[in-house]
Amino acid sequence: VGSNIQSGAMLIVDGTETFELSKSATGSKWVVTKKALSTPGSRSVSSIWADGQTHSIVVVNPDGGRSDSVSLQ
Repeated sequence: VGSNIQSGAMLIVDGTETFELSKSATGSKWVVTKKALSTPGSRSVSSIWADGQTHSIVVVNPDGGRSDSVSLQ
């Protein structure tokens, strides 16, 4: 998990809400910080998942490389 993710990568939720990914404090994981707000909706990750529905996520690297879509609930 997390292989080939590049600095500056973005997490896209449901094809619309974009979050910047950053390294965890230990540098072992890529994370969205708790206070991060999405573009363009200014939503937090917790507010998106508060509806209890399944949401799709994709990681996009600065070079345009994309991960496969994954569904999370």
